[in-house]
Amino acid sequence: MKFTSGSFTACLLATLLISSNASVSMAAYIFAVADVTVPTDSIVPAGVDFGSPGGEEVDKSIDNLLGDLNQYTNLAGAGSGFDVDGFFDTRFVSGISFFTSASDPASDPTSYQLHGSNGGPFILIASGSLSLPAGRNVDNTTEFSQTVFFLNTTPYDVYRVIFPTVNGGPFLQIGEVELIPEPSSLLLAGLGLASVAAFRRRRVQR
Repeated sequence: MKFTSGSFTACLLATLLISSNASVSMAAYIFAVADVTVPTDSIVPAGVDFGSPGGEEVDKSIDNLLGDLNQYTNLAGAGSGFDVDGFFDTRFVSGISFFTSASDPASDPTSYQLHGSNGGPFILIASGSLSLPAGRNVDNTTEFSQTVFFLNTTPYDVYRVIFPTVNGGPFLQIGEVELIPEPSSLLLAGLGLASVAAFRRRRVQR
């Protein structure tokens, strides 16, 4: 799994746990929930869909891998995106990280919309412009990305990400998209684990 530079809360909590002599597995747990999607989640194209070249289908947008063979391309370009329904069930999402593809920056999205649904119509949660870095993620050794945060007070079962505009090219290409959970959930989980670790340490020291 890739960890976004924007997931400050997750990094802070991992540091807290390690400094509290918590186990590495506890810190790893906090990192793991820094992205609510996993590669096995149900994901389908959404919005305008003209299909994808072989090997660049929609599932590549949440496969936790970067590179030329691990990017999502939609030949429709502007207006394309995806719906993802995964293990997170009804979880708050209050941020998204967008990782660049390995291809031409002209195919980068320049705006986004995030919608949520609990079985009914999709509700717009957040939208805005994007300015992805020029650096290309040609493999997993780089993580060129942009992270946006927003207020979301409702948890949803299904999230829809749409890219209304692209950077002048005919296609949409994105290396990876990560949905970041609501920070207070991470904070509470981290503090709880840190408290347990501190309690256990005190008992051992007695």
